[in-house]
Amino acid sequence: RYIVDWLYARIYSPLQIRDKILYNKILDAANDASFAAGYYLLDTLQYYYPNSPYLKGAREEMAKVTQQLSKNGSNEKIRYIKPGTVCNLSDLVKPYAGKIVYLDVWGTWCGPCRVEMSHVKDLKKKFSGKDIVFIYLDMDDPAKENSWKEYISYFNIEGEHYRMNKTEIQPIWDEIRKAGGSASGYPTYVLFDRAGKIISPEAERPSSREKLYTQLEKAL
Repeated sequence: RYIVDWLYARIYSPLQIRDKILYNKILDAANDASFAAGYYLLDTLQYYYPNSPYLKGAREEMAKVTQQLSKNGSNEKIRYIKPGTVCNLSDLVKPYAGKIVYLDVWGTWCGPCRVEMSHVKDLKKKFSGKDIVFIYLDMDDPAKENSWKEYISYFNIEGEHYRMNKTEIQPIWDEIRKAGGSASGYPTYVLFDRAGKIISPEAERPSSREKLYTQLEKAL
């Protein structure tokens, strides 16, 4: 949407502030982890406004993105599972038998999901070394494969990462509802015991902090 915003501004905004608008869109794209849009807009700024006072800041911002992606790209604690590997909850949790599983059903396009991700670092610090596996199931189309991985890498979201499209994920939602879940909204959190059975189809979310900590400690 940042590119569309810029195209609109290029037509209707005053000429003297267009480079500033473009710069702000670059910052917005970077902050929202829309990196492809950010790089595209940076190229646009460099091409049309090579003498802009905002160019230096834009380059620095996207350089930070590149550096962060490179830094976290080799993190072995981030594991991407090949799409199509699983088709139901049993397949999803089977590799982690003997451990508590905390499943996060989310989407890169989901604002509330992104807010919750900001609380994950504290959650994992709290349960470091415990028998808990953090699984992330993203609902996105195959065309978003690179964006999905870039988002995870940039924010260094350690854990097991799966991706399904809207059709593929429906059986997962059916199972969650069958277990007592009341909705199919994003984000949703599901807690499994060591045998792979659902303890809670609507587990507490990371931002609930102590409530979730208590729930996980009880499961352990």
